Amino acid sequence: MAGACVGQGIPDCDDANPCTTDSCDPVQGCVHANNSVSCDDGSACTAPDVCVGGSCEGGAAVDCDDQNPCTADSCLATSGCLHVNLQTACDDGNACTTGDVCVAGTCVGQGTPDCDDANPCTTDSCEPKAGCAHENNTISCDDGNSCTVGDICLEGSCVAGASLNCDDQNPCTADSCVPASGCVYQNLLTACDDGNPCTNSDECSAGTCVGHGTVNCDDANPCTTDSCDPIQGCVHSPNTAPCDDESACTADVCSDGKCVSTALSCDDGDDCTVDTCDPVAGCSHGPKAGCCSTAHPCPDGELCQQSTCTEILCLACAKDEECGGQGARCLTVGAGTYCLPSCSSNTCPAGATCKSDRGGDAICMPDKGWCECVAPTSPTACQGSDWVHFDSCGAVAQSEACPTGCVDNVGCCGEGTHAESGSCVPDVAESMPDVAEPMPEAGDDALSIDVPAEDEMGQVADEAELQHDAVDVVQMEVGEEAVGTEPAPDLAVEFLGPDVGPGGTGGSGGGGCSSTGDGGRPALAVILIAAAAIFFLASRRRRTS
Repeated sequence: MAGACVGQGIPDCDDANPCTTDSCDPVQGCVHANNSVSCDDGSACTAPDVCVGGSCEGGAAVDCDDQNPCTADSCLATSGCLHVNLQTACDDGNACTTGDVCVAGTCVGQGTPDCDDANPCTTDSCEPKAGCAHENNTISCDDGNSCTVGDICLEGSCVAGASLNCDDQNPCTADSCVPASGCVYQNLLTACDDGNPCTNSDECSAGTCVGHGTVNCDDANPCTTDSCDPIQGCVHSPNTAPCDDESACTADVCSDGKCVSTALSCDDGDDCTVDTCDPVAGCSHGPKAGCCSTAHPCPDGELCQQSTCTEILCLACAKDEECGGQGARCLTVGAGTYCLPSCSSNTCPAGATCKSDRGGDAICMPDKGWCECVAPTSPTACQGSDWVHFDSCGAVAQSEACPTGCVDNVGCCGEGTHAESGSCVPDVAESMPDVAEPMPEAGDDALSIDVPAEDEMGQVADEAELQHDAVDVVQMEVGEEAVGTEPAPDLAVEFLGPDVGPGGTGGSGGGGCSSTGDGGRPALAVILIAAAAIFFLASRRRRTS
């Protein structure tokens, strides 16, 4: 604008101080007013920092205490709190540990306190918060007095039981009890009675009542008990005491005053030993070849059955448990279920190969595809929609997929049919065939029948239906004649009479009615009958209408 002063820009009033609010006054120019906003004084050890009087003032010191006695806490202005691990004694707060020391910043106990109070009547334990605990029990104990029995703990102390009975029923001892050692028996030197009428002048000697002047009634027979009767004298009563016939192979016992021997059983209960007996050495148990038991296990790959080692491979079974463990499985092989050993080490018995496609297990499968050769009930069978051929031992030899279904004893259903209710049935036709079409040829006797046209549509339809039915009958009869099936009954003879030959009879020499005779006369008879039926029914319907 001419004659006027025009500003060309604005001044930069930013003083780079976060604690001033910068602006520009048209009169004064740049203005920097102090503020009180949050700021950063450059030290990580103060917070919160705030602007005061145009400068950033540091706030309170940051609390770097991590409440961990195993770290030395400090603060660096450049990085903030610093926690340095210590290696000093500490307290882990668990009264059941001792020697606590800082390890890698954590207080760790180094031992456990000895809570044993040497009192058998308390059960000693330790609680992390309370420390050692001593709970009273009621177990048996010893009160230190040998003259009591049945001592028991009660309220933390051992309480004496009943007094010990030191009576030995011996008239030749004086009985007493000393707490430190228990019963004491002091021998007496007094007269006594030994209860034997065959002795006299009985007296105590070394704590025993001894009779004097005894009678010797020994008859030197270990199978009699010798005694003395005050009236009869010596008595020798037969006993059943053990005796010895000097054979280590017999068990000897006295019976009726004699030593009777019974042969000893050397059976050690082990089916895998041969048990014998020598009169001098006694029983011996030699090993039995080819035998197995709990004490004589079978080698790997074999199972102990009726004391005989049997190879696991192809052993008949009904479940896995019958295969002796060790990873063996009960699986279908050919026509039955058999044990197959595990081959986790990739080793199998002769005639088998390790397969790993049996549910994730490595199993030895027979190379021939079956174990015991069992002829199948049928050489073929349907398995789902597959037609399966078995070999002579029941293993699958060939399998054929059947797109239209499979029927037992038939196989895959052919084109235009499908399996239904155990049979191959024709597929449902989309439309009915044209009744006006000519009949297919059947041998030498082709036939087509035209029904006279009618003006009335209902009569034409009815007669067309009759023609179609008759054609079906003729096609069936003529078709059977043409394909060489079993000859149909000679309807020409039934309706037209027998063909009379040159001799005037209907014998076989005169050419009679037969499927191989003159020009197929049975088929001609069927055709004539069908035609007559058509016209008869057509005229009947005309009369009805």
